[in-house]
Amino acid sequence: MKCRATYARPQEPVLYEDEMDVHLNPKIGPDWMLPGQRREVVTPGNNRKQYVAGALDARTGRLTWVKGQRKTSALFIDLVRAVAAAYPKAKRLHFILDNAATHSSKVTQKALAALDGRVVLHFLPPYCPEGNRIERCGGTSCQRHP
Repeated sequence: MKCRATYARPQEPVLYEDEMDVHLNPKIGPDWMLPGQRREVVTPGNNRKQYVAGALDARTGRLTWVKGQRKTSALFIDLVRAVAAAYPKAKRLHFILDNAATHSSKVTQKALAALDGRVVLHFLPPYCPEGNRIERCGGTSCQRHP
């Protein structure tokens, strides 16, 4: 996989793909209060989330992403379509990704077949986050990407 990413060509981009949960509730952290008093923290009661799927171009560092209400095959398919639209001249799009069920579901296979072999999936070994460069983008490190 490293070799494929190193020798990526503009006409066949290599992209690292991953999904992540974005927690929408405010974070609770340390706060100052008078001695002997306790601050009341109001919480919403349920954990609100948004889901983001992204693809990081191994050669250029360009980040393409989509968001959704759930982490499903539809979210992954939306990302693949967004990447295909962002790279209209690419002969093939190579995705390096983990083994999530959404990446190989029947719905996903049908959607990829509709792209006439333009999308090639390269699955990483199980438990291999170091092989996927976008795994490191979950925090603030991706804020510099457009």
